[in-house]
Amino acid sequence: MSNVLKRFAISLGIAILPFFAFAQSDNSAYLASLFNQVRALQQQINILLAQLSAYRSQSVGQIAGSLSTYGQISNMATTSPETELVIADDPGSSFRVGTPSAKWVAQSFVAASSSPITGVSFALARKGNPAYPLTVSLRTDIKGADIASVTITPQNVSDNSLAPTWVSATFSSSPVSVMGGMMYYIVVSNMNGEGAGSSYFRWVVSDRVNPYADGMLWNHAGGKHPKYDALLKVRFGKSAGFQVLEPNGGEVWRTNTTGSILWAGSGGAVQILLFPWSAKGPGTHSPTAVIATSTPNIGALDWKIPTSIPTGEYFVRVFCILECAHDINLLDDSDGPFSIISQGGTNELIIAPIQGLDKMVVAGSNGVELARIQLDAQQAQENVKIVQARIIADVVIGDLDNFQSLQLFDGSTPLNTGSNVLNPAGTVYGADKELIFNLDSPGIVVSKGTSKNIILRGNLTTGAQTGDKIKFDFSSPLSGGGWLVSGVESGRAIEENTLNIPGSLVTVTKNGGWSITVAPSQPTEKWVAAGSVNVPINVLRFIATTEDFALTDLRLQLKQPATAADIAKISLWDGAVKIAEKTPSFVNGVEDFTFPTSGPGSFVILKDSFKEMTIKVTVAGIGQGLPGTAGRFIVIDFDGDGTPLGKNKALGQSSGISAHASTAVDTSSSGIRYFRSVPTLERVALPVTALTSGNHVIYKMKVTADPAYNVAVHKFTFSIATTGITSFQSSVPSFTLWNATDNRRVAAATGAAAAFFAEQGNYDKSGQIVVRIHADNTDLPSGQCTSANCWDIIPRGLSRIYELRADITTDGTGDLVTTKLQGDFNSISMGNISVVDGLGSRLIWSDFSADATTTHSVYTADWMNGFKVPGLPFTGLDSSTLSN
Repeated sequence: MSNVLKRFAISLGIAILPFFAFAQSDNSAYLASLFNQVRALQQQINILLAQLSAYRSQSVGQIAGSLSTYGQISNMATTSPETELVIADDPGSSFRVGTPSAKWVAQSFVAASSSPITGVSFALARKGNPAYPLTVSLRTDIKGADIASVTITPQNVSDNSLAPTWVSATFSSSPVSVMGGMMYYIVVSNMNGEGAGSSYFRWVVSDRVNPYADGMLWNHAGGKHPKYDALLKVRFGKSAGFQVLEPNGGEVWRTNTTGSILWAGSGGAVQILLFPWSAKGPGTHSPTAVIATSTPNIGALDWKIPTSIPTGEYFVRVFCILECAHDINLLDDSDGPFSIISQGGTNELIIAPIQGLDKMVVAGSNGVELARIQLDAQQAQENVKIVQARIIADVVIGDLDNFQSLQLFDGSTPLNTGSNVLNPAGTVYGADKELIFNLDSPGIVVSKGTSKNIILRGNLTTGAQTGDKIKFDFSSPLSGGGWLVSGVESGRAIEENTLNIPGSLVTVTKNGGWSITVAPSQPTEKWVAAGSVNVPINVLRFIATTEDFALTDLRLQLKQPATAADIAKISLWDGAVKIAEKTPSFVNGVEDFTFPTSGPGSFVILKDSFKEMTIKVTVAGIGQGLPGTAGRFIVIDFDGDGTPLGKNKALGQSSGISAHASTAVDTSSSGIRYFRSVPTLERVALPVTALTSGNHVIYKMKVTADPAYNVAVHKFTFSIATTGITSFQSSVPSFTLWNATDNRRVAAATGAAAAFFAEQGNYDKSGQIVVRIHADNTDLPSGQCTSANCWDIIPRGLSRIYELRADITTDGTGDLVTTKLQGDFNSISMGNISVVDGLGSRLIWSDFSADATTTHSVYTADWMNGFKVPGLPFTGLDSSTLSN
């Protein structure tokens, strides 16, 4: 649009956005400013943080209200899988919830990083039969306002405080973000009370010190219980908007060398800070270094590490400072610590345990990987030979003698065999021990300028107990001068530098475990035609720890309002192999599957890995005598509530033990929506792109009806941006929509003065003209109109080409006319044309599903918008441009 026209529009008082959107935008900008200050400087006291969080809880709904108009709220989705913070995991005692004198209990925790919280799971027991639901809240002040809350009605809770039932609470589909280093409270309450105390819930706790720092149980009066912690899991997700990729934990950087910082996120510019890992706790902390005050958000930055940086563990913080979206996390931290060490001498070998490989191992297993050690010879001036290695067995709990046949491996090659294999004996329970590995001749060589990882493997005796924990690292000084390291060429000793950082934690269990989550590859919401076969509706990721598992029992849940009548068949797939298929009944909304443990139809999850299962459905038909319902939303998920009932089980292939899934909460997927038919849209290139005065095709598109049934179209919406077109300043050209396939007009929008378009709100927030074309009775055949409201028909399986034409007068060179078909931002329920149009829909179409029971018209409830119409993104189709 020309500057003259923009000034003209302003002089007329054009409301580019509704008034309420301006108000909400102000709140959103203020909120973003506060977040930037807190996250950038970390200088605000806790009371200010609490006020900020309270403000956020009051404003987030309002912000969503304004943003949803433009589709931005979709960015609130989180990635999968989620992570969990386990506050405690051993039952011991319980605290009452819901009696007249004890209506709530709270558990505090410190957020380790800035992440969205999606919900919590906690352990409950009960006395009697409590009648009232529980409210689960997230707060920054134990007695303050809720940041998020949800009311749940616990089902099938055990009447035994030492055999608890895990209950899940999901805060919302748009997770609430917390700030790293800040204290939060999970409050479980029943403010109705259960009367005289004969019935109430018990919140099950552990009567030992919390393994997670800064956790504390609080009673209804605000009193601390330092000897107790709730059995509680807080579920975190990653923001789709910002994520630190590298360094993300376990890396080793040297001063006076260059490290690469990688991140992903939205925004125009970011600031990057270096903090000591100890700053992840509560309180205010100053950065060790400002890596970049402001740098373009291109996702990568090389940083030469100053020699002034002290040796230690650090994390990197990257956060948005310019053009930041308000509905995503504005920052992210490294998930784990990485090390910065001094450059040291010019001939050294750096030895460090590799972090981030924590795992569960099964008692009685053989050849288990226990640790990985990095041998870094990048600073060596010659090839390095190692003939003896020393590692500390850092026993957290348990007996080292339960770890036998200890060997180091270079890939699959053992480095110590025969009498050099270590078999610890006579070790005191819980005591650490230095392990000395004499390597087989000639030892192992690490080429200069390279690094190599070696693996420690061993066998676990059946005497190892569930809960035993051990790390293999360099947590104590090594005796005998450390590793025996020399130069291959010179034969001289080479300096070796063992890094005192924690190794990966190995935890013993008597049998393995397995869990389920929605896979990152799950499909987004899709609109399909009735009768569609093998439509992917969900992808579940099965994760096994410590041993292979063969799935034996699985329960799936169909979310309301869908019923079994909407699904003709359901099938389960392992990649391209179908392992199960049935006509479902979904009694009480659930469907059970059983699987063999081997052979065809089996589903085996390998240890310390994952496997994905795709759920596909054949959708019911819509028509006379057919069971389908147009516009019905179908969601099928893993039913975590069935786990306590024994409906989700797998057989451990090493232990032979049938284990329930550790996941006792439902998954949440996107689902599909089906209609009698659906249109597919695509842009078609313009026949002429040279701009001259006259009648022009300014946009061209193809609409194809699914073979299932005919499709009707009633409304299209276009946005038009112009440069240098003088006739647009005083009047707007006539626009006509043509069905070029059938050579007839579908609708005509008569030209009018710009003032008319201004008064009708026909300008978007960018000052572009918005042309809303409704089918009229200009040239359409009889029977395709109700009064002046009409529709054009695309026969099933066929296509129609549509052209938007306009009379344009150009005044010279440098003129542009750019046109775009707009898409819809959110899903609505089907309705008549006036209802769908009144909701601001930009595309209106029908699947003629009303024909199954009555006669289709503008008044039948079989009209829909274009939210997920195939080929039409919510941002609209690609634009077409005329220029001279």
